[in-house]
Amino acid sequence: MQASRPPGLLSVPDLKYSICFQIEEKYPDSVYLSEGTCSHCMEIRSARHPGFELVIVWRIQTDEEGKVFPKLDLLTKVPERALELDKNRVIETAPLSFRRLLGVLGVEAALDSLIKLLCVEKD
Repeated sequence: MQASRPPGLLSVPDLKYSICFQIEEKYPDSVYLSEGTCSHCMEIRSARHPGFELVIVWRIQTDEEGKVFPKLDLLTKVPERALELDKNRVIETAPLSFRRLLGVLGVEAALDSLIKLLCVEKD
């Protein structure tokens, strides 16, 4: 028998769907979900920085006790020249930095911050 959820509490897959939908609606020119909101990957593309792309891989994992939780990983796709110029290794350390950001801000705010950083024009 499956445990019931309190009213208003979303399951992890429902939460993923909700967040992906909101992010794609908010940033339609920057966010691409190849399989719609059921996609396992969210591509973030910047018009300001052609050739730069971030890919969020979103999986749902279960631990030994049966607890379900989201796991997000960041992959970078950048021009080779950018890697050569990145003396501070920002691109190389981006996946770990994103994981830390997730821990501090949570999924939705971390994704929002990442998209704003890469894609949104500054006033």
